[in-house]
Amino acid sequence: HINAHGTSTPLNDAMEAELIAGLFPHRPPVTAPKGVLGHTLAAAGAIEAAATVLTLEHGVVPPVANLDA
Repeated sequence: HINAHGTSTPLNDAMEAELIAGLFPHRPPVTAPKGVLGHTLAAAGAIEAAATVLTLEHGVVPPVANLDA
């Protein structure tokens, strides 16, 4: 799965989605914790690393909050 940067800004999210689609045509699951937590700045890396570890440990990819697909 991919833990996207996902800042919930239209330009950033569109560019990131286009890049992911181009690099991974098999469409892996994507999550982005910032949709739930907001951007926690200096703590973001640690929080997202912990979320990724939990995802791998439990085999469940969390949904993306407020996703407008």
